[in-house]
Amino acid sequence: MKVLLADDSKIILDRLGKMLEENKNIDIVDKSENALTAYTQIKKIKPDLVVLDIKMPGGDGINLLKKIKNEMPWIKVIMLTNYNEQIYKEECFNAGAEYFLDKSNEFEKVLQIITELAKAS
Repeated sequence: MKVLLADDSKIILDRLGKMLEENKNIDIVDKSENALTAYTQIKKIKPDLVVLDIKMPGGDGINLLKKIKNEMPWIKVIMLTNYNEQIYKEECFNAGAEYFLDKSNEFEKVLQIITELAKAS
């Protein structure tokens, strides 16, 4: 499974990368700290899954989610954010996100979800 990570925090990107690299069924194809760069790479690489933050330089993660789902609806998206308010959650699910996780207390679920998706693909 090809996975692209997009978050404005290098610490989060590194932590996600280390967490996922142990699974041989997961290939981290790119890491981006900028929404515009992430979009360019998503269009080029066409990953199976994107882990996406809401607030990033170069654009809004929710708008990026909408572009992904409009142009490449087969790509699964996990929203991983500190903006865990219900309004963001609803907006992300309405835009097509498959998952919405709070970085503060659901970070470890990312590995579980991606591992299950990788097995299913």
